[in-house]
Amino acid sequence: MMLKSSTILVVDDSLVSRQMLVFTLMEIGFNNILQADSAEKALELLKEEDVDAIITDLHMGEMNGMEMIKSLREVSRFKGKPIFLLTGEDGTQMKKDARNSGATLILNKSDSATKFKRVLAHYLDR
Repeated sequence: MMLKSSTILVVDDSLVSRQMLVFTLMEIGFNNILQADSAEKALELLKEEDVDAIITDLHMGEMNGMEMIKSLREVSRFKGKPIFLLTGEDGTQMKKDARNSGATLILNKSDSATKFKRVLAHYLDR
């Protein structure tokens, strides 16, 4: 799969964080980026849209990123889909909980564009 043609869904309730991530993704070559400002809106959007990967923030309004991932992993078409949890946290328990929720990988908000590109290329260029 060509990276540039991959569709990525970015889920974050912070407009600034979402815009920064979208900018980073565009900077590394992604052109098809969908956005949702809550887990609930993302779940609605995913009923209509097909995506190649999802990057979701951990802390959001009513439903957090891990709860959204658990919900998506119950749907057959999302079982093997790369879903990355984006957080500024670094706790051992959070990492364990994220793995248990079905997160493919935890990305730190301070990770460089180079790391995002390497990770996404690894999971999408198959």
